[in-house]
Amino acid sequence: MKLNVDLIYNLIDKEGMSLTGFAKKVGMSHVGMKNALDNGTMNLRNLIKICEYFDKPIEYFFTENSMNHIDKVTEESIKDIPIDSMKYRFELLTLIKDLVGENRKMFEHIRELERDKRYLFEQLQKFWESEKK
Repeated sequence: MKLNVDLIYNLIDKEGMSLTGFAKKVGMSHVGMKNALDNGTMNLRNLIKICEYFDKPIEYFFTENSMNHIDKVTEESIKDIPIDSMKYRFELLTLIKDLVGENRKMFEHIRELERDKRYLFEQLQKFWESEKK
């Protein structure tokens, strides 16, 4: 499933706002909002702000990316979701956030190892060159 950016644009239009005005209301810059929507890559923190603004659950924004499907999406309010379901969703989002954080740490560690490997390789090359002379 993909982030349904058409749905977000439609909701912004229904509010009678410009993209710039909406971005300000959810604490984003116009450029940041435009890039996130154009690429379909909204970070979790900003997506949660959008969910709160429109009073929609997070999965509401993950549908087929077609204008025809927008009309079929149920109009579910966050207030209508049972508390047990909200707790489960919150736990799931927390788990996702933690996994993303762990992945970021892992990739940073891999990047450091690659830098160290490159440095050692360069030092080894210098040593071999000096031994040849």
